[in-house]
Amino acid sequence: MDEEASNTEPEISFEQSRMETRRAQWALNILVVFSAVAGSVFFFYVLYTLRPFGSKEPPPVEVPTSSVGAKYGLLVGRDDASGLDVLLRDIDEAPSYREQLSEVMRRDLGIGSGGRIYLLVIRNEGEAALPVDAAQLTVRDKGGKDWKAQWLDQVAKPAGATGKLRVTQSGHRFELGKGEERQLYVFIQSAGDALPPSAEDFSAGSLKLASGLEVPLTHTEIKAVEQ
Repeated sequence: MDEEASNTEPEISFEQSRMETRRAQWALNILVVFSAVAGSVFFFYVLYTLRPFGSKEPPPVEVPTSSVGAKYGLLVGRDDASGLDVLLRDIDEAPSYREQLSEVMRRDLGIGSGGRIYLLVIRNEGEAALPVDAAQLTVRDKGGKDWKAQWLDQVAKPAGATGKLRVTQSGHRFELGKGEERQLYVFIQSAGDALPPSAEDFSAGSLKLASGLEVPLTHTEIKAVEQ
């Protein structure tokens, strides 16, 4: 009896081993099939996405940009005795963009009144250092209406760091060494519902210093390619 049991045990173990081998082979075959399918899907995805054979051009991406005309206008002036150069211009030459930028800056500066921001550039082309205490800036539009600019420290109440920095940089009392330049922002308030025009539409102006020096400003036009 014991001899018969001992003769059947190797046969059972061999059968079990053969079945386990077949299961492992099936599992391996299934794994190979799945790997091949996954590789094929990824390959066709890459072909569809990259389109290396140029079967289809991707649609162009529209990027909004500001466009400048052939020329733009501004106010310029110079005092020959001191060498003081003055320039008043829009904060951007592109008409569509300058409106939006002015509004964003006005809100950052905490200016509650409607109006427009401009850029005033003052440069010392004289031989000696020049103290500047800008007292009054006035401009006249092409319709004959006068507008008075305001310094940012007079009207701005910024809550954020950006607005506070602009107010500090736009201080109208400073000293310019030979060849030095200062750029500061100024604000012109709306007259009722009428927004002040762009600097391109100013015909004349004047910058007065506390020392009594007055620099008249005249309209000029500059080609965009010269900027």
